[in-house]
Amino acid sequence: DFRSDVYALGVILFELVAGRPPHDIARRSLPDAIRVIRDGTPLRLGAVLPACRGDLDTIAAKALERDKHRRYQSAAELGADLERFLSNRPIAARPPSAAYQFRKFASRNKAIVAGASIAVASLLTGFVVSTIQSTRATRAAAKSEQVAALLKGMIGGINPVVAQARDTTLLNDIVDSAAKDLATSLRDQPEVEGEL
Repeated sequence: DFRSDVYALGVILFELVAGRPPHDIARRSLPDAIRVIRDGTPLRLGAVLPACRGDLDTIAAKALERDKHRRYQSAAELGADLERFLSNRPIAARPPSAAYQFRKFASRNKAIVAGASIAVASLLTGFVVSTIQSTRATRAAAKSEQVAALLKGMIGGINPVVAQARDTTLLNDIVDSAAKDLATSLRDQPEVEGEL
C-alpha cells in the first residue's frame, strides 16, 4: 500500500544523505537481498554519518520501520517532518519531551535565550554578592558592638566608686577630651553620640 511508498522514500532519503543504501545487498542474489530487506534491520543514518544523529536519523528510521503501522502513514507526514527538521522545529517522530522542545526553541531563538540567560545569571550574581555583603556587614556590626561594649566598660571604670580612690586624673582628662570631640565628630550620628 502507500506505506511501501514511504519506505521507498526512506531508502531514497538514506541514500541521498549517506551515499549508500540502508541494507548491504550489493553482492547478494535477488532472493537473498529480499530476505535481508524483509528480515534485517536497516542501518541507522547516525551510525553511518555521526553528524546526522538526532532528528534526521529519527525521521529516516521511522520511514524505514519494518512494521508498516509504525511508519509514517503517508508521504505527506514524512514531508511535513522533513520540513519541521529543516526549520528547526520539533518533529512528530520524536516524543515531545519538554527538554527536547526547549532545545528546539533555543536553537530557533538564540537571541532571546541568550538574553534570558544573561538576565538570570545577573540576578544570581546580584543575589550572591548581596548575600556576601550582608554577611560582611553583619559581622562588622557585631565587631563594632563588641568594641563599643569594651570601651563603655573601660570608661565606666573611671567611676569613683569603681576606681576606689585611685588616681584617675589622666583618665578623666582623656574622657573630657573625647567628650568634646564627640560633639563634632558624631554630629550626623546622634544615636551613636548618645550611646557613647
